[in-house]
Amino acid sequence: MDQRTAKLIETELPATVFLERNIPNEAITVAVRASDLIRIVMNLMLNGKDAQPEGGNIQLGTKRIINYALPVVTDSGYGIDAITKKQACTPFFTNKQSAGNGLGLTDAQEIATQSKGTITIQSEPNHGTTFHIKLPICKGQPNLDYR
Repeated sequence: MDQRTAKLIETELPATVFLERNIPNEAITVAVRASDLIRIVMNLMLNGKDAQPEGGNIQLGTKRIINYALPVVTDSGYGIDAITKKQACTPFFTNKQSAGNGLGLTDAQEIATQSKGTITIQSEPNHGTTFHIKLPICKGQPNLDYR
């Protein structure tokens, strides 16, 4: 995830949702197509946007730990309870009243899994949600033929 991509994603947010970026200048090559990484982050950010209809904050960050890139998306929305958290990546599950088809988190999880990565959810009701994405770092050119 680079600054240019973050700026592109930011255009999908309303003016009432502020995006805070904490993205290093150093490029980190991961075993995920750029378009798939954008899909992951876009799905998580759109969920964050929907979780704060009156406005709020979304934080987008990335760090590197040993052989992994760790993108993180945090929102200041209404959060989710433990039961909803367990079902969040189930196809067609949604807790949105009128929007959403229940495939965004499923899609994000599938991309991460196919890349030998993970997505974990940290959330409590009324305390926002943080999605931790863990993707293996590639040395040299990544092999992106994973589908």
